[in-house]
Amino acid sequence: MNKLIVFSGGPYSGKTTTINEFKKSGHTVIKEAALDVIEELRLQLGHDEQQKFISEHPVEFQKKIFEKQIENEKRALFENHKDNLIFLDRSVIDGFGYLHFNKKHWHKEHFEFIPPHRYYQIFIFDTLSKFENRQESGRVENNIEDSLAIKNSILFTYQFFGYKPFIIFEKSLKERIDDIQNKI
Repeated sequence: MNKLIVFSGGPYSGKTTTINEFKKSGHTVIKEAALDVIEELRLQLGHDEQQKFISEHPVEFQKKIFEKQIENEKRALFENHKDNLIFLDRSVIDGFGYLHFNKKHWHKEHFEFIPPHRYYQIFIFDTLSKFENRQESGRVENNIEDSLAIKNSILFTYQFFGYKPFIIFEKSLKERIDDIQNKI
């Protein structure tokens, strides 16, 4: 049976860099669904309007991410994978964390997006001290304070849904990978 392993945390915490190392070693990686949604919005609306949409319509934006993430997770569960491991750069649960961060209430319709499968292990990455503003990525979170608050909202959300995430503190990439491999 395939095991879904989630890498999460605030923006600029090293999740994607770390998960790409697992990809290089032949593991299946599901990239962050929000990046696809952001790119689709940018193509439809242009850069400035895409950022405005995300800022002004966080619930609708999150719904688009929920739909894309569910599609990605379902597809991955039914394929063959090295060691039966699938590494996710965020999961559906992260969307609830972002809603919490944006002070938006969870509504009944949001719960339809919770997948029936459980995640095998959750790793929450701490925000890196050398925070970089990557506004060109289309994100609207542009500072270390937002990143830390998002990480805390996501941690709270996973705990709310009954998970016991493992925190990945700022260390070298090799040390982070070793910590993760020791936990799975």
